[in-house]
Amino acid sequence: MERLENKALLAGEVLVNVVGGHLLITGDAEANQIAVSSGEDPGSFVIRGLDGTTVSMADAPDGTPPGSELTVEGVRGNVRIATGDGDDVVRINRARFARSLAIGTGEGNDTVLIGVPAPSAPAAAEADGEASAEEDPAVDANVAVRGSVRIATFAGEDVVRVADTAIGGHLAVLTGADSDRVVLGADPETPPAEGGAATDELVAESEETDGDAPDPHLLRARGGILVSLGAGDDAASLRDVGSRRGVAVGGDGGSDRIALSDVDAGFSLLVNGGRGDATDNVVLDDVRARFAAVRTGDGADRVRIADSAFAALAVSTGGGDDIVGVAGTKARVAVFLGGPGEDTLNEGEGNEFGTKIVRNFEIPAPPTDGGASGDAGAGPTTAVLPRLVRRARVAAK
Repeated sequence: MERLENKALLAGEVLVNVVGGHLLITGDAEANQIAVSSGEDPGSFVIRGLDGTTVSMADAPDGTPPGSELTVEGVRGNVRIATGDGDDVVRINRARFARSLAIGTGEGNDTVLIGVPAPSAPAAAEADGEASAEEDPAVDANVAVRGSVRIATFAGEDVVRVADTAIGGHLAVLTGADSDRVVLGADPETPPAEGGAATDELVAESEETDGDAPDPHLLRARGGILVSLGAGDDAASLRDVGSRRGVAVGGDGGSDRIALSDVDAGFSLLVNGGRGDATDNVVLDDVRARFAAVRTGDGADRVRIADSAFAALAVSTGGGDDIVGVAGTKARVAVFLGGPGEDTLNEGEGNEFGTKIVRNFEIPAPPTDGGASGDAGAGPTTAVLPRLVRRARVAAK
């Protein structure tokens, strides 16, 4: 982020309009840098220009000089921000949206920050709490959106971060070409694993829960969460994130690093390293979902799964010499499918698999039963098992 804020950029001009209760914020082809927050009254928003960016009403009389800040009233619908080309920055803090939020940036090295306080700003105050938790996704969130959130960036080295945010609908983050970085939830404690991280023997201890409901995640969505990384060497980190409907993270043709930690994915989790022969790294640590599928493309890919729990887990690697490590993980059905090349499956301590199916992994040598193993007594019931196996196999295709 500092790479943008410390550069001398030609400041842009941003036009603001309220049409039918919807708020439209439109930038030009220069470097537009804005901050958006809720005003004092319901349905009001404050839009500030940063680093020389000016803001003005689109319907202002001719000759009205643009300023550095303005307040709009009567916003009861969707909010749309389109910054255009240029190296743009969008900051959203202490804001409540009655409907959905859409942010689109054009070509350029753009930064989108939602629920991330500015470095010089004091800690975010709690929301006023006038609306009940049933009406809003979470009254204590820095940013609350009753509808869905969509963030789309185009070519350029972009940074997207969504932190202290409650979303009533879905969250979608789509990045374009070049090397992008997406951070959802808390800052990652460590960067996503480098190439050799999954080669070591994985030793992890499973922690039993006492059945109490967990604290709300820093980022939570009632709908699904989608992260689609474009071409380039991208990185995606999801930490302290919760979704009721599922989480999907997909790479493209570059060397991508995807790390999930402390994630409740709800019904399903899908991680796709993308196509091509570049090396992808996937790490799942303390992740929970009913059905989970991890797929990588060609190339020497690395997959590490630790301290996680699923009803069904499927891991499928493409061509190349791939390494999969798993430890401290529970699944009623676990399917590991290797591809062309010399693939390695490292199993650490603490795994509990009702039924385990292994195919096309050369190291260690496959068992004499062709790769299927498991303790029938520890597995699911006879009626449930076939359905879980079918779903796991389909998810891995």
